Amino acid sequence: MNTEAQFLKIELLFKQSRIPEAKSLLEEILGQHPDNFKARLYYVSVLLQSGQKEEARRLSEALLADYPDSPAVLDQSIRIDLDDEYYEKATSKLELLQEMAAGDSDTYTLTARLYLKQRNYDRALKAVNQAIAIEPNDLNALNLKILIEGILGNTNTDQHVEHALSLDPENAGTQANHALKLLKEGKVEEALERVSEALRQDPTNEMARYVMAEAMKSRFWLFRLFFKYSQVVGRLTSKGSWTLIIGGYIAFRLVSSLSENYPVFLPVFYILLALFILSWLVDPLFNLYLYFNKHGRLLLDEEDKIMALSVGGTLLIALGCQIWFLATANYDVGICAIMFAIFAIPLSSFLKPNKKANQTRLKYYTGALILSGLIGCLISSWPFIPLTIVGTFIYQFVVNNMIIKENARVIG
Repeated sequence: MNTEAQFLKIELLFKQSRIPEAKSLLEEILGQHPDNFKARLYYVSVLLQSGQKEEARRLSEALLADYPDSPAVLDQSIRIDLDDEYYEKATSKLELLQEMAAGDSDTYTLTARLYLKQRNYDRALKAVNQAIAIEPNDLNALNLKILIEGILGNTNTDQHVEHALSLDPENAGTQANHALKLLKEGKVEEALERVSEALRQDPTNEMARYVMAEAMKSRFWLFRLFFKYSQVVGRLTSKGSWTLIIGGYIAFRLVSSLSENYPVFLPVFYILLALFILSWLVDPLFNLYLYFNKHGRLLLDEEDKIMALSVGGTLLIALGCQIWFLATANYDVGICAIMFAIFAIPLSSFLKPNKKANQTRLKYYTGALILSGLIGCLISSWPFIPLTIVGTFIYQFVVNNMIIKENARVIG
C-alpha cells in the first residue's frame, strides 16, 4: 500500500474512532519516513485522542519549530494550548494565524473557542458569527454557535440546528447540541433519544457524554429544577455569583431570625435550609444513581465517581448513627451522626475545581476537616467539633471562590 492510500485509510479510521489502529499505521509510516509532515501532524492528533497529552505537546512543539509558517501546525498547537488552559500562548499564536489565514472561517472558529474557554461568551459569539459569515456551511462554526447561544440562554437557534443537521444529519456533535437544546426546553425523553444516536455515531464525543448524563439525571423532577438553576448561574459574572451567594446567606439568616419569634416563617426557613443542603448534595447524589446504573457509570469521570461514593458512604454512616442514637439516646453517637452529615459538604465538591492545584488544596482542607471531626467524635473534646463546623462554613466560601474564578462569565 502506497503512502497516499495509507493516509486515506487513516482518515477513515479517524472517522470511525478506531484510534489504536490509526496510531499503529502512523507509526509504521513514521518508521519508514520519520520526517513526513502529514504523518507527524496526524500522529500528534492520535496521541491527543489516546490521552498522551504530554507526548503530543512535545511533538507538536517540535513540529512547530520545523514548520513555523504552517497554518495547520499552528492551528493544532493552539488547540493543545487551549486544552491545557495556556491562554496567553494560544492568544499570541492566534494573532500569527490570523495574519496567515485572515479569510479562513476556521481561524475565527478557533478564536471563538479561545473566548469560550475564557467564558467571554459575547466575544465568542461575535467571532463565530464572523466564521459563519465567511462560510455559512461551516459545521464546526454552526455547532459552536448553537452551543454559545445555549449558554447565553438564547432560544432562537432552531434554524441553526436544522441547518447543521441538513449538512450532516449523522454528525455526533450536532446531534449532541440538538439534544442539549431539547433538554433545556424540558423535553427529556426526546433529548435522550437524540443523544443516544449521537453516542452511537461517536461513543467518545464529550458533549454527547455530558448531555446523556444530564438527561438521565433529569428524569427526576428535583434534578430538573437544579439543572435549570445551574444554567442561570452559568451566565452570571463573578460579581453576580457573589451577589447571589451573599444575598442568599443574608436572606437565610433573616428568615432564621424571624422564625424564632414568628412561627409562620418556619416553613420558609426549612425550605431555604433544604435548598442550601441540596445545592451541595444534588449533583453527587444523582451521580451516585448513575454510578449504580451499568450505562450511567460509563459517563462519569473519576472525580465524579470519587465524590459520589464519598458522599453516599458518609451519608449512609450518618444515617446509621442517627438510627443508633434514636434507639439508645447515646449523646456521642448523635454527635457522630451530625459530624458525618457535615462531612458530606466538603466531600461533595473537593474535586470540583478544574485546576489540579485547587483540587490539591481542597483535598488537604477536606482531610483536615474530617480528621478534626473524627477526633471530636472519638474524644468529645470541645475544640474539635466547633472547629469542624466553623471550618466547613469557611470551606464553602473557599470552594465557591475557586469555582467562580474558574467558571464565572467574563464581560468585555
